[in-house]
Amino acid sequence: MIKSFLEHITEIEELNVRGIIQRGLKKAKALFKKVFSKINFGQKVRIPVSLPKIIQENIDAKSRLGYFSEIVTAVELAKNIIASGGHLGIRTKLGALEKKQKDDEAVLKRELNAKDVKDIKRQIAAGKAMADAIFADVQAAEDYKFLEFEIELTGDSGKGTTKADMVLTVTKKNEKEVIDEIHASLKSYKTNNINLANNTYISFFKTLFYDKGTAAKSSAEFIEQFAKDFGSRNQVRRLIELQNIIPTLMKTGKTKEEARKVAKESHPEVIEIIVEIFDTYYQSHKKVLNDRMLFLLGLDSSDDFYAAIGKDATKQKVISSRMSKKMKELLDNVKKDFSLSIRRNPGTSNANIEFLSPDGSPFFSGNITFTDTGGASAQGKSNAFFNFKGFEE
Repeated sequence: MIKSFLEHITEIEELNVRGIIQRGLKKAKALFKKVFSKINFGQKVRIPVSLPKIIQENIDAKSRLGYFSEIVTAVELAKNIIASGGHLGIRTKLGALEKKQKDDEAVLKRELNAKDVKDIKRQIAAGKAMADAIFADVQAAEDYKFLEFEIELTGDSGKGTTKADMVLTVTKKNEKEVIDEIHASLKSYKTNNINLANNTYISFFKTLFYDKGTAAKSSAEFIEQFAKDFGSRNQVRRLIELQNIIPTLMKTGKTKEEARKVAKESHPEVIEIIVEIFDTYYQSHKKVLNDRMLFLLGLDSSDDFYAAIGKDATKQKVISSRMSKKMKELLDNVKKDFSLSIRRNPGTSNANIEFLSPDGSPFFSGNITFTDTGGASAQGKSNAFFNFKGFEE
Protein backbone atom coordinates (compact mmCIF):
# COMPACT_ATOMS: atom_id res chain seq x y z
CA MET A 1 0.00 0.00 0.00
CA ILE A 2 1.40 3.40 -1.04
CA LYS A 3 1.87 5.74 1.90
CA SER A 4 0.22 9.15 1.87
CA PHE A 5 2.16 12.36 1.41
CA LEU A 6 1.70 13.25 5.10
CA GLU A 7 2.95 9.84 6.20
CA HIS A 8 6.08 10.25 4.07
CA ILE A 9 6.81 13.76 5.37
CA THR A 10 6.26 12.68 8.98
CA GLU A 11 8.62 9.75 8.57
CA ILE A 12 11.25 11.91 6.89
CA GLU A 13 11.04 14.55 9.61
CA GLU A 14 11.48 11.87 12.26
CA LEU A 15 14.86 11.06 10.72
CA ASN A 16 15.95 14.47 12.05
CA VAL A 17 18.05 14.99 8.94
CA ARG A 18 19.34 18.39 10.00
CA GLY A 19 20.46 17.12 13.37
CA ILE A 20 22.25 14.14 11.89
CA ILE A 21 24.15 16.27 9.38
CA GLN A 22 25.13 18.87 11.96
CA ARG A 23 26.41 16.19 14.34
CA GLY A 24 29.16 15.40 11.90
CA LEU A 25 27.58 14.35 8.59
CA LYS A 26 27.71 10.75 9.82
CA LYS A 27 26.33 8.27 7.31
CA ALA A 28 25.11 11.22 5.22
CA LYS A 29 25.30 9.45 1.89
CA ALA A 30 23.38 6.40 3.12
CA LEU A 31 20.85 8.74 4.69
CA PHE A 32 20.28 10.59 1.43
CA LYS A 33 19.52 7.31 -0.33
CA LYS A 34 17.14 6.30 2.43
CA VAL A 35 15.28 9.61 2.31
CA PHE A 36 15.08 9.88 -1.47
CA SER A 37 13.88 6.30 -1.84
CA LYS A 38 10.78 7.22 0.17
CA ILE A 39 9.72 10.18 -1.95
CA ASN A 40 7.08 9.80 -4.65
CA PHE A 41 6.59 12.41 -7.33
CA GLY A 42 5.03 15.57 -5.95
CA GLN A 43 6.45 15.07 -2.49
CA LYS A 44 8.96 17.27 -0.72
CA VAL A 45 11.96 17.01 1.55
CA ARG A 46 14.49 19.64 2.57
CA ILE A 47 17.91 18.99 4.10
CA PRO A 48 19.20 22.43 5.18
CA VAL A 49 22.77 23.18 6.21
CA SER A 50 23.33 26.58 7.84
CA LEU A 51 26.24 28.84 6.90
CA PRO A 52 29.00 29.98 9.28
CA LYS A 53 30.61 33.41 9.23
CA ILE A 54 34.20 34.54 8.80
CA ILE A 55 36.29 37.69 8.52
CA GLN A 56 38.46 37.66 5.41
CA GLU A 57 41.33 39.81 4.25
CA ASN A 58 41.35 42.13 1.22
CA ILE A 59 41.49 40.42 -2.16
CA ASP A 60 44.82 40.46 -3.99
CA ALA A 61 46.14 38.51 -6.99
CA LYS A 62 46.91 35.44 -4.88
CA SER A 63 43.37 35.53 -3.43
CA ARG A 64 41.94 35.72 -6.94
CA LEU A 65 43.91 32.60 -7.73
CA GLY A 66 42.00 30.85 -4.94
CA TYR A 67 38.70 32.18 -6.24
CA PHE A 68 39.65 30.87 -9.68
CA SER A 69 39.55 27.27 -8.42
CA GLU A 70 35.98 27.98 -7.29
CA ILE A 71 34.75 29.05 -10.74
CA VAL A 72 36.47 25.99 -12.23
CA THR A 73 34.64 23.83 -9.67
CA ALA A 74 31.33 25.42 -10.67
CA VAL A 75 31.99 24.88 -14.39
CA GLU A 76 33.05 21.25 -13.96
CA LEU A 77 30.16 20.51 -11.59
CA ALA A 78 27.71 21.95 -14.13
CA LYS A 79 29.23 19.74 -16.82
CA ASN A 80 28.91 16.67 -14.57
CA ILE A 81 25.27 17.42 -13.87
CA ILE A 82 24.42 17.86 -17.55
CA ALA A 83 26.33 14.69 -18.50
CA SER A 84 24.42 12.72 -15.84
CA GLY A 85 21.05 13.68 -17.27
CA GLY A 86 20.39 16.27 -14.60
CA HIS A 87 19.06 19.76 -15.24
CA LEU A 88 20.54 23.13 -14.38
CA GLY A 89 18.17 25.71 -12.94
CA ILE A 90 17.17 28.81 -14.83
CA ARG A 91 19.73 30.93 -12.94
CA THR A 92 22.66 28.62 -13.71
CA LYS A 93 24.05 29.03 -17.23
CA LEU A 94 27.01 26.84 -18.20
CA GLY A 95 27.98 29.27 -20.96
CA ALA A 96 28.10 32.18 -18.51
CA LEU A 97 30.17 30.15 -16.05
CA GLU A 98 32.63 29.14 -18.78
CA LYS A 99 32.95 32.78 -19.90
CA LYS A 100 33.70 33.86 -16.32
CA GLN A 101 36.36 31.17 -16.07
CA LYS A 102 37.95 32.34 -19.33
CA ASP A 103 37.83 36.01 -18.28
CA ASP A 104 39.21 35.30 -14.81
CA GLU A 105 42.06 33.25 -16.27
CA ALA A 106 42.98 36.13 -18.57
CA VAL A 107 43.04 38.57 -15.62
CA LEU A 108 45.22 36.22 -13.59
CA LYS A 109 47.73 35.85 -16.40
CA ARG A 110 48.04 39.64 -16.52
CA GLU A 111 48.33 40.23 -12.76
CA LEU A 112 50.35 37.26 -11.49
CA ASN A 113 54.12 37.13 -11.72
CA ALA A 114 55.73 34.51 -13.95
CA LYS A 115 56.36 32.18 -11.00
CA ASP A 116 52.70 32.11 -9.97
CA VAL A 117 51.14 31.94 -13.45
CA LYS A 118 52.04 28.26 -13.70
CA ASP A 119 49.87 27.66 -10.63
CA ILE A 120 46.76 28.33 -12.76
CA LYS A 121 47.04 24.83 -14.19
CA ARG A 122 47.10 23.35 -10.70
CA GLN A 123 44.02 25.37 -9.73
CA ILE A 124 42.15 24.03 -12.77
CA ALA A 125 43.01 20.46 -11.79
CA ALA A 126 42.04 21.16 -8.18
CA GLY A 127 38.69 22.65 -9.24
CA LYS A 128 37.87 19.61 -11.35
CA ALA A 129 38.85 17.24 -8.54
CA MET A 130 36.60 19.09 -6.09
CA ALA A 131 33.70 19.13 -8.56
CA ASP A 132 33.99 15.38 -9.02
CA ALA A 133 34.02 14.84 -5.25
CA ILE A 134 30.97 17.04 -4.66
CA PHE A 135 29.09 15.41 -7.51
CA ALA A 136 29.84 11.94 -6.10
CA ASP A 137 28.18 13.01 -2.84
CA VAL A 138 25.12 14.46 -4.59
CA GLN A 139 24.66 11.25 -6.55
CA ALA A 140 23.18 9.72 -3.40
CA ALA A 141 19.93 11.20 -4.74
CA GLU A 142 18.15 9.07 -7.32
CA ASP A 143 16.11 9.92 -10.48
CA TYR A 144 18.33 12.64 -11.87
CA LYS A 145 15.96 13.45 -14.70
CA PHE A 146 13.52 14.76 -12.10
CA LEU A 147 16.07 16.91 -10.29
CA GLU A 148 17.14 20.50 -10.94
CA PHE A 149 20.44 22.02 -9.81
CA GLU A 150 21.36 25.63 -9.10
CA ILE A 151 25.04 26.56 -8.57
CA GLU A 152 25.81 29.78 -6.71
CA LEU A 153 29.34 31.07 -6.12
CA THR A 154 29.74 33.08 -2.92
CA GLY A 155 33.51 33.53 -2.75
CA ASP A 156 33.32 37.22 -3.70
CA SER A 157 29.78 38.24 -2.73
CA GLY A 158 29.97 36.27 0.50
CA LYS A 159 33.25 37.80 1.67
CA GLY A 160 32.89 38.72 5.31
CA THR A 161 29.61 36.85 5.74
CA THR A 162 30.19 33.22 4.88
CA LYS A 163 32.88 30.60 4.80
CA ALA A 164 31.07 28.63 2.09
CA ASP A 165 32.37 29.48 -1.37
CA MET A 166 29.63 27.71 -3.31
CA VAL A 167 26.05 26.67 -2.65
CA LEU A 168 24.57 23.77 -4.60
CA THR A 169 20.79 23.62 -4.38
CA VAL A 170 19.10 20.41 -5.53
CA THR A 171 15.36 20.66 -6.12
CA LYS A 172 12.73 18.03 -6.87
CA LYS A 173 11.98 19.45 -10.28
CA ASN A 174 8.23 19.01 -10.26
CA GLU A 175 7.81 20.67 -6.85
CA LYS A 176 10.62 23.23 -6.60
CA GLU A 177 11.35 22.10 -3.04
CA VAL A 178 14.99 21.99 -1.99
CA ILE A 179 16.09 18.46 -1.09
CA ASP A 180 19.74 19.07 -0.49
CA GLU A 181 22.11 21.99 -0.12
CA ILE A 182 25.84 21.50 -0.09
CA HIS A 183 27.65 24.55 1.22
CA ALA A 184 31.11 23.68 0.05
CA SER A 185 34.21 25.39 1.43
CA LEU A 186 36.28 25.03 -1.70
CA LYS A 187 39.96 25.16 -0.95
CA SER A 188 42.98 24.23 -3.01
CA TYR A 189 46.33 23.55 -1.36
CA LYS A 190 49.76 22.36 -2.42
CA THR A 191 50.32 20.39 0.80
CA ASN A 192 48.31 18.74 3.58
CA ASN A 193 49.02 21.73 5.83
CA ILE A 194 45.78 23.73 5.58
CA ASN A 195 45.18 27.25 6.92
CA LEU A 196 41.74 27.04 8.55
CA ALA A 197 41.61 30.61 9.83
CA ASN A 198 43.43 33.90 9.51
CA ASN A 199 42.63 36.81 11.80
CA THR A 200 44.21 39.96 13.10
CA TYR A 201 45.28 39.58 16.72
CA ILE A 202 42.19 41.37 18.03
CA SER A 203 39.67 39.84 15.61
CA PHE A 204 40.83 36.44 16.93
CA PHE A 205 39.72 37.41 20.44
CA LYS A 206 36.56 39.12 19.22
CA THR A 207 35.51 35.88 17.51
CA LEU A 208 36.36 33.74 20.54
CA PHE A 209 34.86 35.91 23.26
CA TYR A 210 31.89 37.59 21.55
CA ASP A 211 29.00 36.67 19.30
CA LYS A 212 29.01 38.28 15.87
CA GLY A 213 28.22 41.98 15.95
CA THR A 214 28.46 42.33 19.73
CA ALA A 215 32.14 43.28 20.05
CA ALA A 216 33.00 46.98 19.97
CA LYS A 217 34.48 48.09 16.66
CA SER A 218 36.96 50.75 17.75
CA SER A 219 40.09 49.69 19.58
CA ALA A 220 39.52 52.04 22.51
CA GLU A 221 35.95 50.87 22.99
CA PHE A 222 36.95 47.21 22.72
CA ILE A 223 39.62 47.62 25.39
CA GLU A 224 36.99 49.00 27.77
CA GLN A 225 34.41 46.38 26.77
CA PHE A 226 36.77 43.46 27.31
CA ALA A 227 38.06 44.90 30.58
CA LYS A 228 34.49 45.28 31.86
CA ASP A 229 33.35 41.81 30.71
CA PHE A 230 36.51 39.87 31.56
CA GLY A 231 39.53 41.94 32.60
CA SER A 232 43.05 42.00 31.12
CA ARG A 233 42.90 45.69 30.18
CA ASN A 234 46.68 46.12 29.89
CA GLN A 235 47.17 42.91 27.90
CA VAL A 236 44.47 43.81 25.36
CA ARG A 237 45.85 47.33 25.01
CA ARG A 238 49.35 45.96 24.42
CA LEU A 239 48.08 43.43 21.88
CA ILE A 240 46.45 46.23 19.90
CA GLU A 241 49.72 48.17 20.00
CA LEU A 242 51.58 45.14 18.65
CA GLN A 243 48.94 44.62 15.97
CA ASN A 244 49.52 48.17 14.74
CA ILE A 245 53.29 48.24 15.24
CA ILE A 246 54.20 48.47 11.53
CA PRO A 247 52.20 51.62 10.62
CA THR A 248 53.12 53.14 14.01
CA LEU A 249 56.86 52.72 13.37
CA MET A 250 56.58 53.90 9.76
CA LYS A 251 55.09 57.17 11.05
CA THR A 252 58.30 57.68 13.04
CA GLY A 253 60.41 57.44 9.87
CA LYS A 254 61.28 53.75 9.73
CA THR A 255 61.01 52.00 6.39
CA LYS A 256 58.43 49.27 5.95
CA GLU A 257 61.17 46.64 5.91
CA GLU A 258 62.57 47.96 9.20
CA ALA A 259 59.10 48.07 10.76
CA ARG A 260 58.30 44.53 9.63
CA LYS A 261 61.55 43.31 11.17
CA VAL A 262 60.58 44.80 14.53
CA ALA A 263 57.08 43.33 14.18
CA LYS A 264 58.53 39.89 13.55
CA GLU A 265 60.69 40.18 16.66
CA SER A 266 57.52 40.97 18.67
CA HIS A 267 55.80 37.67 17.85
CA PRO A 268 56.99 35.88 21.02
CA GLU A 269 55.38 38.67 23.08
CA VAL A 270 52.20 38.35 21.03
CA ILE A 271 52.07 34.63 21.82
CA GLU A 272 52.70 35.28 25.50
CA ILE A 273 49.74 37.68 25.68
CA ILE A 274 47.41 35.39 23.70
CA VAL A 275 48.26 32.40 25.91
CA GLU A 276 47.88 34.45 29.11
CA ILE A 277 44.45 35.80 28.16
CA PHE A 278 43.24 32.43 26.89
CA ASP A 279 44.41 30.55 29.99
CA THR A 280 42.91 33.14 32.34
CA TYR A 281 39.36 32.72 31.06
CA TYR A 282 39.25 29.33 29.37
CA GLN A 283 38.17 27.09 32.24
CA SER A 284 35.34 29.42 33.32
CA HIS A 285 34.08 29.79 29.74
CA LYS A 286 35.13 26.42 28.32
CA LYS A 287 31.93 25.41 26.50
CA VAL A 288 31.36 28.71 24.70
CA LEU A 289 35.07 29.10 23.81
CA ASN A 290 35.16 25.55 22.46
CA ASP A 291 32.10 26.22 20.31
CA ARG A 292 33.48 29.49 18.98
CA MET A 293 36.85 27.92 18.20
CA LEU A 294 35.09 25.23 16.15
CA PHE A 295 33.13 27.98 14.41
CA LEU A 296 36.32 29.94 13.74
CA LEU A 297 38.04 26.91 12.20
CA GLY A 298 34.99 25.73 10.26
CA LEU A 299 34.76 22.48 12.25
CA ASP A 300 31.28 23.03 13.70
CA SER A 301 29.65 20.80 11.02
CA SER A 302 27.47 23.65 9.75
CA ASP A 303 29.43 23.70 6.50
CA ASP A 304 30.52 20.85 4.24
CA PHE A 305 34.29 20.92 3.72
CA TYR A 306 36.10 20.01 0.51
CA ALA A 307 39.80 20.50 -0.18
CA ALA A 308 41.96 19.54 -3.15
CA ILE A 309 45.60 18.84 -2.26
CA GLY A 310 48.63 18.39 -4.49
CA LYS A 311 51.43 20.31 -6.20
CA ASP A 312 51.08 18.19 -9.35
CA ALA A 313 48.02 19.20 -11.39
CA THR A 314 47.57 15.58 -12.47
CA LYS A 315 47.68 14.11 -8.96
CA GLN A 316 45.09 15.96 -6.90
CA LYS A 317 43.75 14.29 -3.76
CA VAL A 318 40.42 15.38 -2.29
CA ILE A 319 39.22 15.62 1.30
CA SER A 320 35.43 15.53 1.67
CA SER A 321 33.70 15.94 5.03
CA ARG A 322 30.98 13.61 3.74
CA MET A 323 33.27 10.87 2.49
CA SER A 324 36.52 10.97 4.49
CA LYS A 325 36.47 8.53 7.41
CA LYS A 326 39.07 10.50 9.37
CA MET A 327 37.21 13.77 8.83
CA LYS A 328 33.98 12.19 10.09
CA GLU A 329 35.84 10.87 13.14
CA LEU A 330 37.24 14.34 13.82
CA LEU A 331 33.82 15.97 13.52
CA ASP A 332 32.37 13.32 15.84
CA ASN A 333 35.14 13.90 18.40
CA VAL A 334 34.62 17.66 18.58
CA LYS A 335 30.95 17.08 19.37
CA LYS A 336 32.03 15.34 22.56
CA ASP A 337 33.76 16.77 25.59
CA PHE A 338 37.23 18.12 24.80
CA SER A 339 39.68 20.75 26.00
CA LEU A 340 41.82 23.27 24.14
CA SER A 341 45.45 24.09 24.77
CA ILE A 342 47.46 26.95 23.25
CA ARG A 343 51.19 27.04 23.98
CA ARG A 344 54.27 28.62 22.44
CA ASN A 345 56.24 26.16 20.37
CA PRO A 346 59.58 26.15 22.27
CA GLY A 347 62.38 27.96 20.49
CA THR A 348 60.12 29.38 17.78
CA SER A 349 57.89 32.38 17.10
CA ASN A 350 54.74 30.31 16.62
CA ALA A 351 52.29 28.50 18.88
CA ASN A 352 50.77 25.04 19.06
CA ILE A 353 47.03 24.52 19.47
CA GLU A 354 45.77 21.12 20.59
CA PHE A 355 42.36 19.50 20.92
CA LEU A 356 42.54 17.18 23.94
CA SER A 357 40.36 14.22 24.89
CA PRO A 358 39.10 13.98 28.51
CA ASP A 359 42.14 11.81 29.32
CA GLY A 360 44.47 14.59 28.13
CA SER A 361 45.59 12.91 24.91
CA PRO A 362 45.60 15.11 21.76
CA PHE A 363 43.38 14.00 18.87
CA PHE A 364 43.88 17.03 16.60
CA SER A 365 46.56 19.70 16.59
CA GLY A 366 47.69 22.70 14.64
CA ASN A 367 50.24 25.47 14.47
CA ILE A 368 49.48 29.19 14.81
CA THR A 369 51.91 31.36 12.84
CA PHE A 370 52.19 35.14 12.84
CA THR A 371 52.71 37.63 10.03
CA ASP A 372 51.05 40.82 8.79
CA THR A 373 48.28 41.66 6.34
CA GLY A 374 50.54 43.63 4.02
CA GLY A 375 49.73 47.00 2.51
CA ALA A 376 50.43 50.51 3.74
CA SER A 377 48.57 49.94 7.01
CA ALA A 378 49.77 46.40 7.64
CA GLN A 379 48.19 44.77 10.70
CA GLY A 380 49.56 41.88 12.69
CA LYS A 381 47.65 38.67 11.99
CA SER A 382 47.69 34.97 12.79
CA ASN A 383 47.22 31.88 10.62
CA ALA A 384 45.96 28.57 12.03
CA PHE A 385 47.51 25.69 10.09
CA PHE A 386 46.35 22.10 10.62
CA ASN A 387 47.84 19.01 9.02
CA PHE A 388 45.29 16.83 7.21
CA LYS A 389 47.66 14.08 6.15
CA GLY A 390 45.74 10.82 5.95
CA PHE A 391 42.37 12.57 5.63
CA GLU A 392 42.29 12.06 1.86
CA GLU A 393 39.83 9.53 0.46
